[in-house]
Amino acid sequence: MSSYDEHKKRTAARQAEQSAAGRSIGTIPAVKNKRRKNRAKKSLKYFLETYFPNAFPIAWSPDHLTVIKLIQSAVIDGGLQAVAMPRGSGKSTICARAVLWALVCGHQSYAMLICADSGKAVKMLDALKLELEKNQLLFEDFPEICYPIRKLERIANRAKGQTYKGQSTDIVFNKDMVVLPTIKGSEASGAVLEVGGITSAVRGGQYTQQDGTVIRPSIVLIDDPQTRESAGSPKQNQDREQIISADLLGMSGPGKTISVLMTCTVVYQDDLADKMLNRKLHPEWHGIRISMIKSMPKNMKLWEQYSDIRASELVEDRPHVESNKFYKKNRKAMDKGAEVYWKHRFNKGEISAIQSAMNIYLRDPQAFASEYQNQPIEEDLSGEVYWTASEIAQKVNGYERRQVPEDAQLLTSFIDVQRRLLYWMVVAWADEYTGWIIDYGTFPEQRRKTFVAQRVSNTLEKKYKAKFEVALRQGLIELTDKILGRTYKRDDGSGSRVQRLAIDAAWGESTHIIRSFIRESPNGGLMLPSFGKSVTAKGRPISAWQKKKGEWRGLECTIPPAKGRTIRHLMYDTNFWKSQAMRRLSSPIGETGCVTLYGGPQHRHSFLAEHLAAEKPRDIEDKISGRIVTEWAPPPGVTENHWFDCFVGNCVLANTMGIYPPGFVRQGKITTKKKGKVKYL
Repeated sequence: MSSYDEHKKRTAARQAEQSAAGRSIGTIPAVKNKRRKNRAKKSLKYFLETYFPNAFPIAWSPDHLTVIKLIQSAVIDGGLQAVAMPRGSGKSTICARAVLWALVCGHQSYAMLICADSGKAVKMLDALKLELEKNQLLFEDFPEICYPIRKLERIANRAKGQTYKGQSTDIVFNKDMVVLPTIKGSEASGAVLEVGGITSAVRGGQYTQQDGTVIRPSIVLIDDPQTRESAGSPKQNQDREQIISADLLGMSGPGKTISVLMTCTVVYQDDLADKMLNRKLHPEWHGIRISMIKSMPKNMKLWEQYSDIRASELVEDRPHVESNKFYKKNRKAMDKGAEVYWKHRFNKGEISAIQSAMNIYLRDPQAFASEYQNQPIEEDLSGEVYWTASEIAQKVNGYERRQVPEDAQLLTSFIDVQRRLLYWMVVAWADEYTGWIIDYGTFPEQRRKTFVAQRVSNTLEKKYKAKFEVALRQGLIELTDKILGRTYKRDDGSGSRVQRLAIDAAWGESTHIIRSFIRESPNGGLMLPSFGKSVTAKGRPISAWQKKKGEWRGLECTIPPAKGRTIRHLMYDTNFWKSQAMRRLSSPIGETGCVTLYGGPQHRHSFLAEHLAAEKPRDIEDKISGRIVTEWAPPPGVTENHWFDCFVGNCVLANTMGIYPPGFVRQGKITTKKKGKVKYL
């Protein structure tokens, strides 16, 4: 071998040695305090207090201690634990670090963090990664974990080649996954921490360790699995409940137990959190609800005076000197009967935890009931019991789609106009509002089973490659031709057609398009532009309006006479008719005035039912007149109620054609001629 070849060989060996030395983390420091570490392994409470004093600077409440004890039991012994605590209680911080405790102490080998969306999950993982990198006490007592992580110096590529005593540590420190270093003798060797959103693909999580062992998730933290929007959607609640029950709880594999911690806040009654915490519905979750105020103060009059003082301070942008002075002076009487869950929880400038809790309550009692008490105020305040979406979805009648029952006397249809698409429905009617929803859909049709109107991709403009005005007109032509031109088969073999169709024209951008479309349409004699008006307790009901010559009147609805070149239109009180519509949907099958859905058990109307039950009633009284009106509106975050609008419109149309609900006196009818045809109003 030439001297040059020997030189190359020595250089290569030296470079390989240097490269190996560069990849090696060297000697791992010894554990600084074995006694402290061993104690921390046995006690989650001690682990949290010792290694994360900045995260938990305030003394625990008795409820905190109960929750920590239950979480430790779930981690060590397996099982499910759902916990609802007031906002700001640190429940997510406790549970996240409990997962860290489970991994670094060797209690569990594969953990998953699941949040309402993947972005929140990544942020939670970032916080735990920071603890593993920067927490000095963790470093001192768990050097076999933290030292290799520090040696990465936040350079991701170093993880691939990192070694210890010539063996790869197989460390992973990615955006959505951390694999703790594989170190012989470490109780956390090769432990996995992975994150994701609850609606993303979470099935089948597994990881192959250095020795070929395949591990699957053994502990899952589900942190606030619902958003405000999803909490208000029965369909999304149902979907997320199914994901938790079917996907997440099955991640450990056959024959293996899994520990699951769920932190949540109840936003609405019967939302996902409310169901999972309900021990009658889900006893396996051992649900715990903790409220900020365990018992309210007895002297609320003093608190009302305090609230008035504090409100004036806020309006005038003054410090809370006067209100605090009032509270100090009357504290004994104001605090009497009150009990809060955490006596140490109050803000700078506040005097006590009771005052702090009452400040939140007085600001917004409804938000306080959900966000801090985990007991939302009942939304249905109308005094009537209306059916839920899941109950409505089960009201199937066994008829085929588009089949007209023998007892049905007439068919109506209503179209709700949205910028991107049209919602429509066809209903068959008999006397006293017994009805059958025989067909419904969207135009253009959507491929997905569930969707949001403002975010669909298959739109009118895309279908016709035209701007909104042209696209809407073309869509109405095609859809109304389809609805009015279709023959619906009856039981006896004969056929029926839709006799009256209304189109919602209340949206300003569409009003003139719809009016001109109906005026020019060959089917114009069967169609009416429709305008819903929310008549409140302060307003005058339509029945009290002065009647004009040639005007038709029904139950809180009217068809005024046409003026000049304009065409006649339908106007109705939305609050009155939404109440009537929900009574039809909430009537048991077989009862007069009940409306049912086509199909049998195999038909899934859950998305339709979600629309039909989207709005909530509230009785409002006008203090001057004493008039009480049930006013309807979707809860915050709920936007999809379009098929409900279609059903309400169909109910009004049935009234224009002589159908009246049980208990109402039949009104007069008028007819008018248009283009040589009799138009029945």
